[in-house]
Amino acid sequence: MQSPRLNIPFIAPAQAQKHVTVNEAFNRIDAIVHLAVKNFDTDVPPETPIEGDNYIIGQSPTDIWSERAGHIACFRDGAWIYFTPQIGWLAWNLSNSEIIILKDNGWTALTTDSGGGNSQSPLFGINTTPDSTNRLAAKSDAVLLSHDDQTPGTGDISVNVNRADTQKRAAINFQTGYASDVELGLLHNEDFQIRLNTNGNARIAARVDHNTGVVSFDQGLTEPRRSENANIDSAGGTDWWGPADPMVTNYSQSNSFTLSVNRLYFSALYLPLPLQFLGGFVCQSVASTTAGAVLRAGLYRIGNPDNDLWNLGDRIVDLGGQSAENIGHKFFDLATPVTLEPGWYLSAIGTNGASVRARSCRWMSPGLTRLRPFISSTTPQIRLTGIGNYLFMGSMGSEIATGLPPQFTNSATPSEATNGWSTTIFIPKWRRL
Repeated sequence: MQSPRLNIPFIAPAQAQKHVTVNEAFNRIDAIVHLAVKNFDTDVPPETPIEGDNYIIGQSPTDIWSERAGHIACFRDGAWIYFTPQIGWLAWNLSNSEIIILKDNGWTALTTDSGGGNSQSPLFGINTTPDSTNRLAAKSDAVLLSHDDQTPGTGDISVNVNRADTQKRAAINFQTGYASDVELGLLHNEDFQIRLNTNGNARIAARVDHNTGVVSFDQGLTEPRRSENANIDSAGGTDWWGPADPMVTNYSQSNSFTLSVNRLYFSALYLPLPLQFLGGFVCQSVASTTAGAVLRAGLYRIGNPDNDLWNLGDRIVDLGGQSAENIGHKFFDLATPVTLEPGWYLSAIGTNGASVRARSCRWMSPGLTRLRPFISSTTPQIRLTGIGNYLFMGSMGSEIATGLPPQFTNSATPSEATNGWSTTIFIPKWRRL
């Protein structure tokens, strides 16, 4: 008689030479308990097997194994002994360091089997199949990571995400349908970032500077405020005129301002987020007395500070001209919007006609304001200096079209330039990307 699963021979009553049966049983147990095979799905017997070698025979065996398809062959005492494996048997495959399990459909690597896994394997799946990229994979409604209260531990718990160097990524990726929506972590530099992935377009929403700890928002904080206008919904529309900065605190319409002939008036515009520049308008309140007079407008980048002045940057666009011979809203619309990145810009407006007056708009917003000591008569004061209204002496018709010298002169009075308001005659028009 033999045991039902391992075919271990039993000792019969009054059996002679019992040691033969016992030794055979020990030999079988030694062969298949904690089974390790040199290879599986092997059809050709090795020419010089070594005592203790085990193999799982394939489905087309040859030579001495020809009638043993699917058996386990174990070389013991100079001969092969064979076992018929049962469903659920496990074996360690020495050829590739994998645990394999016998299922209804044959031997399968336990590391890629649904629900399987082992602590030594390079792949581990829980209720799903891992792969060479996602070596640890799990499908579950929830995953709990808790502090160790069994050993017990310290009561702390941390999840560590380590990368090779600062040019690599250490991130958590939130996905929908296995497509990335949001990443947060260290993304190819040392700043902590939150990156949005929309329709294949990656944008940084927020970042924390690793040197200073300063938090910045590349796409802005909130939807920018819209000034009321007859052509858009006052609650917020697709396009709007006015400041692009959502931190604007107040608006004010000033009195009409006389534009000197052939002078350019520059006003600062701050963009805290990427926007499309669509153009703008000027509210001309008094017509020119010069026949054929025109208003001309343009948009520039701001340059570097130069003591109490600021250098002018590159011209972005020449918006062209509108008639200055009559009053009204003078629109400067771009046929193709210009995409602007966050930063400071300057609008420019000028006329070659006499007596032209236009209304300006003011708003409170962050600015490039600086403090400096100032003496008025014998009284010490603190004076604010920064971007406000600036004038440039020159031909307004040619300067916008051909570009300007690198520096322009602050000809405005202190009250106009430094009273804490951002004042502009040219009212820009924007659109969110």
